Parts: sequence; structure tokens; C-alpha cells
Amino acid sequence: MSKDKKIIKQSDDNCPVRKSLAILGGKWTLLILFQINDRVIRYGELKRCIPGISEKMLIQELNVLVEKNSSPKNLTLKSLQELNTD
Repeated sequence: MSKDKKIIKQSDDNCPVRKSLAILGGKWTLLILFQINDRVIRYGELKRCIPGISEKMLIQELNVLVEKNSSPKNLTLKSLQELNTD
């Protein structure tokens, strides 16, 4: 009785799972996306909704989301610059 063995393909740079992990793999990314996905939220409120995140890290993560075009439509580089002035 021989079972057919599954051939596991190597995941290269075009692998959708690898691409998803590159975007969502950060410690804070999913928490940020959860907060900003369905509503418009001010920077200060966003920071309060994610305990433990530093201001520097929050800004970095928001910038990464904007650069990778994976953020909600209402989050743009211009809106991030306005957030930084609050």
C-alpha cells in the first residue's frame, strides 16, 4: 500500500502567502488595520486604542501600510502628515 505523496512547491517571491506575510507580519500591523478599517479615527485616538505601541512605531507602521497600498482608502501620506501635526 503506497500512498501518493504530495509534492510541496517551494514558495518563491511570487507566493501570495509570502507577500501577505511581508505586509501583515509586523507585530502591530493587524492591530492597526483592525482599528482603522471601518472608521475614521484620529491619530491620538488610534494610539490610545493600541496600548504599548510607541509613537515612532505607530508612524512607521502607518507609513509602511500606505507604501504597500494595503491601508484603507482614507489613509494616505497626506493624511499621515496631517496626523503628525496633531
